[in-house]
Amino acid sequence: MLESLINPKRAEKGPWKMFFIGLLYASLSLLLVHFLFKGDAVLSKFSGLMVVLFCVMFSLPFMYYAIKHEELEDEEVEGFWGSGKCIVTQFMLLCGFFLGLLWLFHSGI
Repeated sequence: MLESLINPKRAEKGPWKMFFIGLLYASLSLLLVHFLFKGDAVLSKFSGLMVVLFCVMFSLPFMYYAIKHEELEDEEVEGFWGSGKCIVTQFMLLCGFFLGLLWLFHSGI
């Protein structure tokens, strides 16, 4: 459901959108872990690992289709670097994750 927010073709046209998608995924994963595992004695100790796991699970469909799309472009484009737009969108997603988690952990959630 969340992967329908943006597809890799639209993300290449505006990679700054991936920053906000990363913020959304990071905040959703932190809130889900907080509400689902706060009462469990064992899993509450590993909540940081669970947040990373949820972030990866949220971004996995996008990364799969981005890599698949990039492979199709690499077949068409000659040269070492090719288009390189996929790297920028994935970097913006990573920045969104980082700043989103940093902001949420700093706010004390």
